[in-house]
Amino acid sequence: MAEINELKSNGYASRSLFGVYLKWFFEYLQTRITQKTSLSVITEEVMAVKPISQSNEYLVETSNHELHADAVIMALGHCENKPRQNKLS
Repeated sequence: MAEINELKSNGYASRSLFGVYLKWFFEYLQTRITQKTSLSVITEEVMAVKPISQSNEYLVETSNHELHADAVIMALGHCENKPRQNKLS
């Protein structure tokens, strides 16, 4: 809590605090799903997000796929880590 209280606008949180925020945000998004919406987790590098002309959709180009979406939430953080495969223990 001390770190949170010290954060200023456009400040940087520690990696561990940022991880807590990402976990909270993902859980929050899951509570917002309705019968008309879905949430997809893509563990690939996104190469581009482009508006599709004459529509309210976006084309999301990843390293392996092209996806259509009517909304895109990007939680980019402030690091240069690349996605990697999860290893099962």
